[in-house]
Amino acid sequence: MSRPFILILLWAATAPCLFSSPLIRHRDSVLDSADRVTYVCRGVPVPFGVQTGTAVIRVPDMFDINDVDVILSIEHTWDSDVSVSLISPWQTVVYLIQNVGSNGDNFTDTYLNDDAIYPLSSGIAPFTGSFLPSQSLSGFNRESGQGEWRLMLEDDYPSTDNGSLIAWTLILGGRIGSAVSGRVTAFENSQPLAGALISVLGTSYSTLSDVSGRYILTVPPDTYMVQCSFAGRCAEYTDTLICVFDDTLTQDFVLAQPVFSLPYSSMNLMACKDIIMMDSLKLANGGDCSLTYETATQTDWLAVLPRGDTIGAGDSSLIRLFISTMGMEPGDYIGSLEFAHNAAGGRYSIPIFLCVLTPSGMAELPAHLPPGFSLGEGYPNPFNAASRIRFALPRSAEVRCDLFNAVGQKVRTLTEEWMEAGNHELLLDGAGLTSGIYFLRMSAGEFRDVRRFVLQK
Repeated sequence: MSRPFILILLWAATAPCLFSSPLIRHRDSVLDSADRVTYVCRGVPVPFGVQTGTAVIRVPDMFDINDVDVILSIEHTWDSDVSVSLISPWQTVVYLIQNVGSNGDNFTDTYLNDDAIYPLSSGIAPFTGSFLPSQSLSGFNRESGQGEWRLMLEDDYPSTDNGSLIAWTLILGGRIGSAVSGRVTAFENSQPLAGALISVLGTSYSTLSDVSGRYILTVPPDTYMVQCSFAGRCAEYTDTLICVFDDTLTQDFVLAQPVFSLPYSSMNLMACKDIIMMDSLKLANGGDCSLTYETATQTDWLAVLPRGDTIGAGDSSLIRLFISTMGMEPGDYIGSLEFAHNAAGGRYSIPIFLCVLTPSGMAELPAHLPPGFSLGEGYPNPFNAASRIRFALPRSAEVRCDLFNAVGQKVRTLTEEWMEAGNHELLLDGAGLTSGIYFLRMSAGEFRDVRRFVLQK
């Protein structure tokens, strides 16, 4: 659909226009029916040779670029000495002219576009007509186009001859109806976030932020709500945006991240058979935005409430565990409690060890675990060959140490023997094990404890 529209700006000229000084002059901009805008730069020639020549066109319009054409007029003897590159506002560089024309002179109304039939290298000076550039202009596709476009002109042999840019024209094509653009950054350090998803709720319109965090989202004129999401961070939503023709709304997003924090890497529980007991753990959010989570268990004897919740920044929530030993025989059991959450990593699992005893066995236990029993941290940890674990026994006891993998499968028994009271040391040998997370469970009399190990080969 044709939309008659003429945009004319008067730029302040730099004076004098010498060599690398930007050329900023009168620029005509015309929007045609195919959403292609022509920007023409005319004026005093820009010399180049000993120094690189630079000419600038400033584009005020916002595109979703799908086509770029360039028209050049250059006066220069021995054209093969000339190199011309175009740099977009997003700092993408495309070489338009490189080592063509041999000893011919000048480029006169040379139309460079990706739809041409013949490459520039097959042409003859002064290259009047349509040609494929030395590099494809498609490298600018999906950029916004808004900002400074710089034409750089160089002479490979400046001591022999010099040249001048007489005029150049930049033609941009793409959707220019209505758009939302901006930048996505991290809350904690203002660094750009590349790959953030910006989408319009209830529609299929979406785009991703680039390496500098910038994005442009083109949409038909209407009212919208826009969402920005990134893995491990809280999504952000706009209020209602009113998008109209020939207008670009600026909407920056600053995404904070929640922090998932549990005080345990495992839990050790003890219960009499044929009862239902309750325990709890505290889940904290040490981040700057809300933490959402859902829980799941892989055992019949464990239930969790709540199954999911939202925890505000800097807050915590109490999770209740219900353990049913109805119909269970005395012995040791292992299960797991799994979390799916919106913080970094996305998932977390902790093993839960349950010791089921008979009523007589429970009566023999002291009210509290002996403070003298202890299981030290392994050193080194993480380890790649072996790790040493120290533990203390306040009295003689039957000691058993089992090693489990991350999914709760027992992979090895390190020791199972009667030991005298005192300090002891155990060697966890990584031979025969694959890299990953392991859990060592120690039992000595009524004492139970678990340590987490990371094997890195």
